[in-house]
Amino acid sequence: MYKVFLILVFLNLLNNISYSQPVESYVTSSEFGFSTGINQYFGDLNPQNNINYPQTSFNLFYKLFFVNGKGNHPNLNIPKLSVRFDLDYNRLSYYDAKNSPNLIDYRARNLGFDNTTFGIGAGIEYNFLRFSPAELYTPHDIGEPHLTYKQSRKNKQKQEHFDHVVNGTQHHRSNIFTPYIGIGISFLYTDPYNFDQNRKVYLRPLITERLSLNDDQEKYSQIAINIPMKLGFKFAASASTNIFAEMTYNFVLSDYLDDVSKKYAGIDAFVSNSDAAKFQDTSPNQIYGVKGKDRGIPSTSSINFDSFITFRVGLSFNIIKSCCPYPQYIKYDYTPINR
Repeated sequence: MYKVFLILVFLNLLNNISYSQPVESYVTSSEFGFSTGINQYFGDLNPQNNINYPQTSFNLFYKLFFVNGKGNHPNLNIPKLSVRFDLDYNRLSYYDAKNSPNLIDYRARNLGFDNTTFGIGAGIEYNFLRFSPAELYTPHDIGEPHLTYKQSRKNKQKQEHFDHVVNGTQHHRSNIFTPYIGIGISFLYTDPYNFDQNRKVYLRPLITERLSLNDDQEKYSQIAINIPMKLGFKFAASASTNIFAEMTYNFVLSDYLDDVSKKYAGIDAFVSNSDAAKFQDTSPNQIYGVKGKDRGIPSTSSINFDSFITFRVGLSFNIIKSCCPYPQYIKYDYTPINR
């Protein structure tokens, strides 16, 4: 029955039937999508914050918009604020050999790491402009969400779709693009590793910064709190599909994404020829890692946390909701406009 009703409405519109009855207002109530791109690690192994060793980044997300369904004008129902839920994958990596030749001391240190991280989190996101692609399409376009903006614009030459005259004042509805910002919190699973020839060796169990041979200090946690801060731009390709690009700075409340933080314990703190002994100091002939020497960024520095930045592009898909009827006094004229 619902499909039959949509077909009848569509045929009526094609026949240029004029009417002054209320028409449903459509808004984007939620959105889901994915993005992929690159990331860059910053921390003890990258003291100059170089963007010179990008790695793979991937994201899945779902956004729920705060839709006001009680407004008496379409503008009041186009949401700007949303709650966003994220699943993230980032492969992080850096090696002292990637540092500038001018950083002789760091290159001599010769440390390095790889880390495959997974994150789950939530946050809020704010669109600077009113953005609800469903509002850019006439009611009969809702049945054809595949229409491009250009195709729908041609359809809307039969009506004043973008401007509504309310009490003598024109009100502009949704935009086809918007910049946006966001902030949130996530839990990051992290487990740095390195390679001995072709053998993967996880660094966390080795306690590479132990205090002595008999030191039983706890390993650092595999779960770190992350504060992601987003800046993005999205464009409505159709009523149901958006294209976007976003940059996210991830401030991680851990100094062990890279397994490097404090000072060298010295070779005597490790069992001879063990993995821990090898990876606590990977300089040539292990001449760099003198006991008490800074292993990470010098302890006088205010930088106590690692971080990384992501650059991603992606697609998202809108879930459209019928919000409320337009006011009775708005009349639509579907007769062709001669231009």
